[in-house]
Amino acid sequence: MTFHGNETPARQSGILTTALEKAKSSVAEGGSLAYRVDECPIRGKIINLATANGWSPYPLYIERPEHGACHA
Repeated sequence: MTFHGNETPARQSGILTTALEKAKSSVAEGGSLAYRVDECPIRGKIINLATANGWSPYPLYIERPEHGACHA
């Protein structure tokens, strides 16, 4: 499940919290090895999961997906 969208700040904060909970749960249950939260000056917060195959190229959460790729 991917979380993102053009939401109000309060709604966006709730979605971020839910995405963090999902990432932590995935690691705790063994579905993922790790998660990380990156900060992009263009796309905002991005949550990625790592599996046995490495870091997923498809983020679990992107704060501002409408801004395209981050080249920071």
